[in-house]
Amino acid sequence: MVGGSGGDGGSGSAGFDAVALVALLDPDVVGLSDGEVTAGLVGLIDLAGRVDAATARLAAVFDARLLHAFDGARNAAGWLAARSEVSRSRAWALVHTGRDLRHCPHVDAAAAAGRVGSAKVQALLEARRDVEARFADHEEMLVDLVAPLTVAHARQALARWRLYALAEAGKDDGAEPHADAGRNGFTFAPTLGDRWASQGDFDTVTGSGIAGALDAWIDARIAAGVLDPTARSRASLRAEALAALVGAGDRAEPG
Repeated sequence: MVGGSGGDGGSGSAGFDAVALVALLDPDVVGLSDGEVTAGLVGLIDLAGRVDAATARLAAVFDARLLHAFDGARNAAGWLAARSEVSRSRAWALVHTGRDLRHCPHVDAAAAAGRVGSAKVQALLEARRDVEARFADHEEMLVDLVAPLTVAHARQALARWRLYALAEAGKDDGAEPHADAGRNGFTFAPTLGDRWASQGDFDTVTGSGIAGALDAWIDARIAAGVLDPTARSRASLRAEALAALVGAGDRAEPG
């Protein structure tokens, strides 16, 4: 049997049986049960993320020690491209990721544990670019923020954080994120059939922040198994999240 499970939008199967997962590399998987297929698929994806991080670490050490020079190669990327199934550009990406992980202990630890997969690692490292000092101050918080989210929502959250970080560092190339916040507006009024209608207009940071909070609430509850998204639109799920977060209606939640 394949142990472990994922499904929280982040890597949640750090406790899976890696030996059993390696056995799934056998191309004959037709005889597996539905549960084994499901657990194996999620487990292998999580394991692949941990392997990617480990490969990047080794590539960076290989590069730093100039081990490629023993074979007469000019650089680590060329050596890897000649002796493995990665392209030169992919090899350089591995080296650079490994170098960056040295300076990001929380990201590195989360990747090693399977809390964040390859896509979130790359999103975190991209958010760090040009604002390294600010990222170091917020790194642990950012990892905790994106770990339970889907990849798409993690990227949105990191993009919002990066907007502020760049603005604070004086490195943004446009208007301040809240420059037009004074134009924000929200209407909420009763309509026909005892229903209420709403309409809002927000600046990019506020709008993204509201959307991110709603989506984070949804993702967390789907992951916990207390919210079934089957046959429901995103708009319906967001309406439930909004009611819960503001403490209104029969879906209201404390805090």
